[in-house]
Amino acid sequence: MGRARTIEEVGEPRIREFGRRRLGVVDPTQVHPIRQVAAGRRLLKRIEPGVRKAGGRRSRETDGHRDWELRGWPPAEGRGVAGSGRWAALALLLFAADQALKAWAERGLSQVGDVPLLGTWLMLALRYNPGAGFSVFAGLRVWLAGLGVAALAAAAVAWRYGPRWFPHASPRGWRLALVLAAAGTAGNLVDRLWRGAVVDYLALPFWPVFNLADVFLTVGCFLLAWQVIKGGASGHGGTGSR
Repeated sequence: MGRARTIEEVGEPRIREFGRRRLGVVDPTQVHPIRQVAAGRRLLKRIEPGVRKAGGRRSRETDGHRDWELRGWPPAEGRGVAGSGRWAALALLLFAADQALKAWAERGLSQVGDVPLLGTWLMLALRYNPGAGFSVFAGLRVWLAGLGVAALAAAAVAWRYGPRWFPHASPRGWRLALVLAAAGTAGNLVDRLWRGAVVDYLALPFWPVFNLADVFLTVGCFLLAWQVIKGGASGHGGTGSR
């Protein structure tokens, strides 16, 4: 755990960079340097209470896990590789769990048929879905496969540039949302390319049969939307305070 830094220790060039990001500009000549510094100072104090004025009282020590910017994005080379590796391992674990359950459903449920778990409220029921999540858009296999590839590419871009777009969003929340969405998308994409249809096995009353990948994808999209709304609202509020 490192000590809190003063704004002066961050350095004026870095403060100006923060200011340009807060103001939404790229070209340094578009905004007066004084305004860049003022906006950067406000952003630093907003996203990291551990950064304080020189001579002022430290509000808390910073452990480098509270914001995007002071931690650096992308992170330092060694730490970044290790951090990204852990998230990649989580994505692979979720993907493997989904595929394992689908393989089990194909082997087991094809022999015994539907199996009630909680009466009629939750059942195991093997179904092959040629459409999208929750059995919609059946018959569009090729288009849905292409959409899945595009979604994975978009997740990679959002992983890389999300901190610039939504600096007030939670770093861990953003990454968790992308990991969940990517794992769910990849799970169903492999089904379409390998099996020709998505394997579903969870049935609820008055709801299409679904699978674990659908759950990952749905939860990930909701979390991502929440991060976008939260980040956008924080950014809007900060802009209005100028």
